[in-house]
Amino acid sequence: MAQLEQTFEAESAEKRVSNFDVIRGIHPAQIIESDAVPTKSGTGAKFTFEIIDGPYKSRKVWGFINVTNSSPVAQQIGQSELRELCEAVGLSRITDTTELEFKPLMLRCGPDKQDPDRTVPKGYKPFDPNWSRAVQAQRPAPARQAAPPPAQRAAPPPPQAAAGARPWAR
Repeated sequence: MAQLEQTFEAESAEKRVSNFDVIRGIHPAQIIESDAVPTKSGTGAKFTFEIIDGPYKSRKVWGFINVTNSSPVAQQIGQSELRELCEAVGLSRITDTTELEFKPLMLRCGPDKQDPDRTVPKGYKPFDPNWSRAVQAQRPAPARQAAPPPAQRAAPPPPQAAAGARPWAR
């Protein structure tokens, strides 16, 4: 048991503001933690991905893949996803999920179907070392400040029309 020095009143503390928007798009990442776990219908693999570059650097994304399942469809989907993940990190055969750890890959992220506020892995591709340059190329160029116009000479005043002359006869 860890006793606090005093009673904590949650209502009296300031609410924390976090910027955990759903991550979308393709980002360089690596698996930093993995585990094989039993499920009700077979075995699954849990993964913790960490984005390693770009605006979401250091953000974590958690994923789960069915490896074996009593449902042939669920198992086929899971094994196809695991194959895609293995190919993304350059492996064709694994016996332990830790073999996938700390190998760079491109992680496609998007919202979870059941919880749209949660980011989940949507796909895997081999690491692209030119990713950073490609992202910079997609960003709009910074707006340039327009050069100040060249100093204009004061226009000479229009000639004065003779008194009583018609305005168009200057």
